[in-house]
Amino acid sequence: MLSYMENGERSFSLMTDGWTSYAVDSYLSLTAHYMTANFEIKFTMVNCFHMKSSHTAANIEKELSELFSQLNVPTSIPIVYVVTNNAYYIKTAVENVNWNRLSCFVHTLRLIIHDAKNSTPGVEATCKKSWKIVNHYSRSTSARERLLEKQ
Repeated sequence: MLSYMENGERSFSLMTDGWTSYAVDSYLSLTAHYMTANFEIKFTMVNCFHMKSSHTAANIEKELSELFSQLNVPTSIPIVYVVTNNAYYIKTAVENVNWNRLSCFVHTLRLIIHDAKNSTPGVEATCKKSWKIVNHYSRSTSARERLLEKQ
């Protein structure tokens, strides 16, 4: 990773995420983000790997610690923040490594919208009806043609 940060960058932030594929394989990723002396925003995928153990806080903490130690980043280059989703296990793992954690804004916004949608009467039903209409016109060429004629 240091080869990417060869222009005197003095700090960086990380982003990490864990997920399970449709094939029920677990993955963990780590991306580094930094700004050059010319204020260009850069990032590099540090690693994305198949995580054979389950996504517990202890397992994620172990994997992140090992991955970061392999990077050989000098302690003089601090990690400013680590951005994660709001899942309990990833939050706990990052906090246990003693990194400054920030919640991903988009993930937080998505959760807020989901909660608001579910707690507001009628919104869920309206969304379902809208989805059915959009789905109908995007899957049927003849229905789409009729819609375009009417517009």
